Amino acid sequence: MGPRGILDSLKISETSYADKPMDLSNYLLIRTKEKMILEAKLENKDLVMSQAPLENDIDLAKQIDTIRRDIDENFVKLDRMLSIAKDREELNDFPVAFVTNLLYIISINGLHTQLLSEDSLKAYLDIIVKK
Repeated sequence: MGPRGILDSLKISETSYADKPMDLSNYLLIRTKEKMILEAKLENKDLVMSQAPLENDIDLAKQIDTIRRDIDENFVKLDRMLSIAKDREELNDFPVAFVTNLLYIISINGLHTQLLSEDSLKAYLDIIVKK
């Protein structure tokens, strides 16, 4: 990875995902997938080197914790954006890619009860069906 880490592989700047819903959902999607890969490596030693030393497990666990903290911090930003959109009644204006990213990352990270009310879930599903 380059000097900017995961941001080198994304077409977003370090500051853009902080206030743009589409960029933030892309960022969270990439970080979630990165976390899933590292968790799989930690659980299944065949995915890494055979007979990997314990230090590799510790490094993987530290990386996973760092990613989890980053995801949590950015979910706070996402939750704030969704609250503002809901207050302005702009939930129906989101692109399908954002909605599908949102539903996926919320589900994978186990946050569906915290971030999705029944009404907003219905609104998001309606966006997908309409388009």
